[in-house]
Amino acid sequence: MSDRPAPDLPRGVPHTLLFATDLSARCDRAFDRAVALAEGWRAELFAVHALQASHAAAGADLPSWRRGPDPVQRAADRLHQDQFDASWPVSIVVAEGAPVEVILETAKARGADLIVTAISRDNGLERLLLGSTVDRLLKEATVPVLIVRQRPRMPYRRIVVATDVSEASRRALHRAVDFFPDQPLRVFHAYSAPHSALAVDPVTYRDAYGKAIAADLDAFLAASGLGATRIREVLVERGDPSVLIPDYLHTTEADLLVMGTSRKGRLLDLLVGSTARSVLEGVSCDALIVPDVEEVAAA
Repeated sequence: MSDRPAPDLPRGVPHTLLFATDLSARCDRAFDRAVALAEGWRAELFAVHALQASHAAAGADLPSWRRGPDPVQRAADRLHQDQFDASWPVSIVVAEGAPVEVILETAKARGADLIVTAISRDNGLERLLLGSTVDRLLKEATVPVLIVRQRPRMPYRRIVVATDVSEASRRALHRAVDFFPDQPLRVFHAYSAPHSALAVDPVTYRDAYGKAIAADLDAFLAASGLGATRIREVLVERGDPSVLIPDYLHTTEADLLVMGTSRKGRLLDLLVGSTARSVLEGVSCDALIVPDVEEVAAA
């Protein structure tokens, strides 16, 4: 039986980080952030690379003198070179298999509290893409996933938690508190007033609906047990989250967005549907995605 705390309980900062890399240059920022976080948290750090079976078997049928270096060892050597001057120890893991399976299996085997990864870049369109590996990680991971975009010049200081007052949002809020205990948080809630166009007085309806949403958020935050010292600002805005969230993050120069996922909550569609790309590809800062562990694990 595991001695790790239940998902609902405060767990403090992560003790084990897993940095997932495909050995491309796009992962450099994610590696630097993983090292900085591990050093700040005094956490164990693993760098994992998945070697596709076809690559691992390359040259196996050739005579011994025609074979190149062992692919697994070559990848491990590359990882060692990349982290040679890292300011914090990094343990190397290279395994054969599909990337998502290797990442998740390694995270479970090593007891990782956080997976750190990068994003893909479509050079032709000059835009950032989540990529199929990150998409699947967001759906299947049972620990938070940090998607790194920015160069880590300093620790996270301007952290925004996007909420819809769901259980998934509560988990995300508490993970933000656990991971960054010294940083005050900004809480942002974007909502839409359904069927307002059908109301006799749409303006009055939207005003009343907004007040009800604000009251729900106040109750949500009060139930969280977080004092005013932990929450710097609370915003409730009517509109499309995929528009409002990126704009708010850009305007306030936020460096980290925290969101929760749930198979039952509205944020599931936000994170794995078309709106997901509008939000997560629309923001320029890093994003910490917190899963509903019990629901994901039971799937």
